[in-house]
This record gives sequence, C-alpha cells and structure tokens, in this order.
Amino acid sequence: MGGVVAFEMAQQLQAQDQEIALLALLDSHAPNPRDSADELSEAALLAEFVGNFGLSLNDFGMTSDELARLAPDEQLACVLERARKAHLVPADIELPGAQLLFDTFATNLRVLRAYRPTVYSGTITLLVAGDAIVENAENDPAAGWQALAAGGVDTYYVPGNHYTIMREPHVSVLAERLNATIRHTRKERLS
Repeated sequence: MGGVVAFEMAQQLQAQDQEIALLALLDSHAPNPRDSADELSEAALLAEFVGNFGLSLNDFGMTSDELARLAPDEQLACVLERARKAHLVPADIELPGAQLLFDTFATNLRVLRAYRPTVYSGTITLLVAGDAIVENAENDPAAGWQALAAGGVDTYYVPGNHYTIMREPHVSVLAERLNATIRHTRKERLS
C-alpha cells in the first residue's frame, strides 16, 4: 500500500508542476487492474490478511472454505490464535487489537483494489526484497510497475523478504542502495 500511496503522491505533485527528483518504492507491487473493487467476504479478507504475513491459510492448517464455515465473529479469533502459535503476532495481542489491525488492513485493501492509476511520466526506482525472487520463479522483476512508468523502472535487489528488509542486517544494505540512488540522482541533476 505504501508504494501505491507514494506513486499517487508523485502523480499529484507532478500535476501541480512540482519536480519529482526520485520516486523510490520499497518492495511494492503495482495495483492489479484485474482486481475488482467488489466487496470481498470476511473470509476472503482474512485470507488476504494472512497473506500479508507472507503465509497462506494452508500454512495455518486450514482452507478458505473451512474459515468461511466459521461464524464471522469466530473467523478472526481463529486466525489470531494460529498467528500467535506461528509467532507472527505478539503473544499478548488481544482480539480487539487484532480487530483494529484487520479493519485497517481490510480498508486499505478495498481502497487499493478500487484505485486505478495512470501512467507516471518519470522513472520509478524499485528496491525489491531478493528473497521474493527466489521464492517465486514467475516473479515480474518490475512488480507490475513497468506498464505504469513512462521512464521505465530501475530495479535493485536487496537481501531479505518484505518484512526483514526493514530490519538489521538487511536494512543497512537497503539504506546503502537508497543512498547510492539518491547520490546518483543528485549528480545527474547537477550535470
């Protein structure tokens, strides 16, 4: 979601005749135009929520059909308990806190699925978590952004996955790559 927000901010700034020196996105995927803004079931939203942890319901030992058969108020409790056991959330998180996280996630997902971007006139710098490339052989190195960047996409790989690139030791490599990109952009602008 953060990458899409940054992308739209750059679009709006350009529409106000502001110069965008660098649009850098961190392990972000472009919005999928095939995603429907139609309402998703609670179980489908929970399956996406689990996917946001980098897992699937199968990793939790259940299917989306099994989750859908639970009463709506039991679905999040079931996912929360399994997330605790997998050490994906703090052990002391209670259902109201998890509900707030889930509601925020669900709202963001609905907004993201309804968003229809236009082509950005500049170049996108994309810093991609390298583990995702190894995990998914069909991965698009530009994560769908190529069709939305008239100036192309400069893709750089950093070690880690979507969650660990922002923690040591990987965040140091990410910061180094981002700093190098900023220095290069400044040098080009000055010459």
